[in-house]
Amino acid sequence: MSKPKTIVTIDDALEQKEAIDRFYELQEKGRRDFDSAMITAREEGFQEGLRESGEEWNIKGRKEVARSLLVKGYSLKQISEWTSLTIEEIKALS
Repeated sequence: MSKPKTIVTIDDALEQKEAIDRFYELQEKGRRDFDSAMITAREEGFQEGLRESGEEWNIKGRKEVARSLLVKGYSLKQISEWTSLTIEEIKALS
């Protein structure tokens, strides 16, 4: 016994094709949105890394200057004013 054949009208076929096309469009949009979000996140992460490394280098540089000034005999107060380090931070360097 064979299955009864379903009659598909041209309108039905066009609706199905439009639905499939729309599905693929949305799928492609989702891929582009994901790629864009990943690129944005990667760029933001890179910028954050640059900021953090810059801050870390800035702190290291100020501590190196403070050590040098300590060796030369400058006061803790002067070094603190020039480097923006606290007196406790400067004491910890010696």
